[in-house]
Amino acid sequence: ISEETKLDLTFLRTQLEQLLDQKPIEPIVPALVTTEKKVRKSKYQKAEMYLIYYMLKSGEVIRTYDHKITYMPTEKYRLLAREISYYYKTYGEIIEADFITFVSDSEMMMKAVGEIISLDLKDDYTMEEIIDYINTIRDYNIKVETERLKKLMRSEPDPLKKAAIASKIVALKVRGENYDS
Repeated sequence: ISEETKLDLTFLRTQLEQLLDQKPIEPIVPALVTTEKKVRKSKYQKAEMYLIYYMLKSGEVIRTYDHKITYMPTEKYRLLAREISYYYKTYGEIIEADFITFVSDSEMMMKAVGEIISLDLKDDYTMEEIIDYINTIRDYNIKVETERLKKLMRSEPDPLKKAAIASKIVALKVRGENYDS
């Protein structure tokens, strides 16, 4: 190498020794990227995340969310969806970069946005996909409420109250089957 580069041999040796003596440089991890273990997401959590992803891209999806979803089970996604909806109603459009700036004061919101943005989804969507995500979230809400009512019914000694609770369970299941798409 010394002959090819016309550099002094002692100079090259000292440079090599300095490189070997240096401590390894630790990579800097950006704030939005987490190094936590990947936790397997349920189909309900995936539906929430995918719906929010498309909410960040389209006002049409936000309007559909506002019209059809009453409750998202995961708190961080529920709060993020509400913020997206509020932002859209306030400014009349959704621009991803501006929305990130809008929620940048909240560390929890920034982590949730980071999770959503890191999803590797296609940018185009169909309303059928969006309705499927919404129906999956509704199914979960009905499932949780049904379980709560069943537990309440098991602990209730009065047969009339048990019958009333059972009719609520039936009404939930019927409502779940009759989604208005």
